[in-house]
Amino acid sequence: MNELLAGIRQRLEGDRVLWAIALVLTLASLVTVYSAISTLAYKADGNSAKFLFKQAALLAVKADYKKRNIPVRYYQWDDWWTTDFAGDIPGIRNWKPDPLVFPSGMTDWLGEPLAMYAPAYSIDNNWTQYQWRTDQRAKTSLPIDSRFYHDLFSNVSAAGLTMTMFEQDWFQYLNTGTNLTNGDIATGDLWTAQMDAAAAEFNMSIQFCMMNPIHALQSTRLQQMTNGRATWDNHR
Repeated sequence: MNELLAGIRQRLEGDRVLWAIALVLTLASLVTVYSAISTLAYKADGNSAKFLFKQAALLAVKADYKKRNIPVRYYQWDDWWTTDFAGDIPGIRNWKPDPLVFPSGMTDWLGEPLAMYAPAYSIDNNWTQYQWRTDQRAKTSLPIDSRFYHDLFSNVSAAGLTMTMFEQDWFQYLNTGTNLTNGDIATGDLWTAQMDAAAAEFNMSIQFCMMNPIHALQSTRLQQMTNGRATWDNHR
């Protein structure tokens, strides 16, 4: 038992103020989340634990990095934080933080630059004011409206967040698993060009994820696309 306690104390060494802040934020997040326990259970099919700790975890990681003097350029909000999430495919329906994941919402609660993410876009998304190229079979879509990414990034900026990078994922599937960019010669070019224009306007870079060779070629026409990944997730 003494060895166990000594091991715990060793792992908790460091700035006690930072550990106290992390603990308080964790408890606050727990209270906020479990105040809506019935909703949690419904959304998680009875498993509310999957929604715990995500906001508090990021804050604790930030505190730990600061304590260790580890420089961080940005933190990434991936595809698990939006409300009414339909999965990577058919995709997101909005870009609003789920209060069960990020109780503080679209605010600068982390106090750090962010990279933000989009998989596919569900055919029944909430952005009905924009034009879309749709695939009824795959139940997914792509924005072909020049206002879409401008407004998307503008809303983030208006909320006081600093967004340094936008990651667009699932290129391989959108290319070969749907007819979204295979049915004509204009949609893919229009989609990525308007993404690039909005990124330039808000001074952020773009990352392509799960690319095919054609997407690497297309990136040569985009000023803000600086990096990408060709493999699927968890590729070995």
